Amino acid sequence: MRFCFCVILIVFSKLVLGQKPIVVSDSFHWAELSTQLVVAEDKSKSLSLEKALALTYTPVEQKVPNFGFSNSSYWFKGTVINNSSQWQSPVIEVANPNLDAVNLYVFSKKTGRHKKNMGDLVPFAARGNKNKYYHFNLQLLPHDTLQFVLNVQNSGEQFHVPMQIGTAAYFQESESNEQLIFGVYFGFILFVLLLNVFFYYVLKDKAALLYIGYLAALLFLQLSLTGFGFKYFWPNSVFLANHANPIFASISGFFLLVFAQNFLNIKGYLPKLNKWVNAVKYYLLLVIITSWIDINEVYLFSVLSINGLVVICIFVFIPTAIYILKQNFKPARFFITAFIVLIISVLLFVLKNAGVLPSNAITNYGLQIGSALEVLLLTLAVIDKFNEFRIDSINRLQEVNELKTRANVELEIKVEERTKQVNEQNALLEGQNNEIKSSIRYAKRIQDSLLPAEEILNELFDENYFTYYKPKDIVSGDFYWAAPVTTSGDNPHRLSLAAVVDCTGHGVPGAFLSIVASNFLKQSLTEKSVNNTAEALDFLNEKVIATLNQTSKTETIVRDGMDVSLIAIDYSANKLYYSGANNSVYIYRKTDDKPELTVLEPTKQAIGSVADHVKSYELKTVNIQAGDTIYLFSDGYADQFGGEKDKKLNYKRFKEILANASEMPMNLQKNYLDTCFEAWRGTTEQTDDVCVMGIKI
Repeated sequence: MRFCFCVILIVFSKLVLGQKPIVVSDSFHWAELSTQLVVAEDKSKSLSLEKALALTYTPVEQKVPNFGFSNSSYWFKGTVINNSSQWQSPVIEVANPNLDAVNLYVFSKKTGRHKKNMGDLVPFAARGNKNKYYHFNLQLLPHDTLQFVLNVQNSGEQFHVPMQIGTAAYFQESESNEQLIFGVYFGFILFVLLLNVFFYYVLKDKAALLYIGYLAALLFLQLSLTGFGFKYFWPNSVFLANHANPIFASISGFFLLVFAQNFLNIKGYLPKLNKWVNAVKYYLLLVIITSWIDINEVYLFSVLSINGLVVICIFVFIPTAIYILKQNFKPARFFITAFIVLIISVLLFVLKNAGVLPSNAITNYGLQIGSALEVLLLTLAVIDKFNEFRIDSINRLQEVNELKTRANVELEIKVEERTKQVNEQNALLEGQNNEIKSSIRYAKRIQDSLLPAEEILNELFDENYFTYYKPKDIVSGDFYWAAPVTTSGDNPHRLSLAAVVDCTGHGVPGAFLSIVASNFLKQSLTEKSVNNTAEALDFLNEKVIATLNQTSKTETIVRDGMDVSLIAIDYSANKLYYSGANNSVYIYRKTDDKPELTVLEPTKQAIGSVADHVKSYELKTVNIQAGDTIYLFSDGYADQFGGEKDKKLNYKRFKEILANASEMPMNLQKNYLDTCFEAWRGTTEQTDDVCVMGIKI
């Protein structure tokens, strides 16, 4: 108690001339507070109450004390007198929600000393009164005199201290009216934001997307400035309560700058100015980063930077927009009006923050009014730009349609002329095509005549054979060949020769080679130097190389050849003689289980080879017995694409098909091979010529 009375005496002793007591009574409703107070500055921001009371105080002359961007601490002193015979509970309101610390010390002879701490360094949830402003409830006994000291601190941002004293009912009514005004304002901003989201969805215009970013940042900036953000969105975040203003101000400034750059096409109209705009963009990005740093000097840098840049950019973009408007870009007129409105509102706001203008209804709510009008005008600018784009598109479409109409007329004339020419050419081509097809069909008849007759095959193989012959085109590069031959010497043997030949390519080129090969095979039968299948292939190779001029020293080499499997069957001795050029022969022997396969491997050298060292073809002799099935074939069957994954049938599946076929009568095997082939091929085009010859002993 002694301490309290000592403090009270100090307070009374330090009251300076100019401090006027506030008198409350039963009829008291509301009064201005600041002009009834005295104030002192504490630049150190570290004085205790006792030391602060020893400062030199001067009367407050402004209705709303405004200290600009000061980083000092300020102490206000005042007196409240209750001259009625009833309890009085007036409320002191400090109506700046962005102050760091607002501490009230109360001294009363009857109730003693009290202290109440508030500010955005205190979580909103810790407040007794849930108003977005700082409210201090005073308790005055009848005929009581109360002395109070109000300490206010900030970190260099918006340091104005609007103060009132009134009844709780007065502030409830004031808060209700203010919430209605801000409700309309925030509802309008949100509506425009959603409207521009719709515009972007329809137009897919980058400017609309940037404007959406600006509106979103502006919405949160205004929530922070008015205290609604701390109250509803981050009540427990002291950091955001202190840093939200520069964070959202710098983000909204960045998006507005980039929007203006894109919307006005500054890069196209004023490329030199565009470089300056890019530099400011990077500077704003730096400000966005520094506004998150919780260091007082860095924080002050962010606040001063964003306030200064906004003013500079606004005054730069007004003449820029006027210049671009003169270049016949009509949407710039809304842009100019919007920025003029923004200039007025921001200028009032900044000058009020700097302490040049007093705080009143116009300066306090001017930023909200100006930003609402600016948002509306910029939205009209976006719509006008879209309308300009639509009109321009319609005009371009009309021009295109006119050009198209003229082009169609010219095209119809050209088409008629061209159609006539095409019809004449088609008639000529059709005649030539018919001649070519007729020639190819005749070539097929010639090729078919070179194939061994059925009577010869029946005689050679005792009717136990089949030939599966399926050219890819009309004529084929694959063919089968058969002939009888009798060995010379004292004990002559009659042999049945059979061959399957796969010439390079298919169609007409392959058919030409097949004729060459067939003639040389036939010629080998009477050649004295040819006494077995290997010598027959050597002879064939020599003749093909000579005929096609295929030597390694010739500059123009025809790189064509053929793969051959050639067998000679000696039925009397149950012997099979085989020689092959890249083509194997399969022999299936019937057993109690599955057929047993013997593969006769060829010499790895094609007929017509131009290698530096030409090998002689190898002769292989195997014993055969009744029931053995011999298969000669080209690669066309195994190389056919098809199946579920459109892959090659391959030799593994081919062997399985032949194994199944070998157990069937010869007159059914051909149909079975064709069924399997077509099932595998499906709708896929035939890959190559196919030739398979089967002989059962």
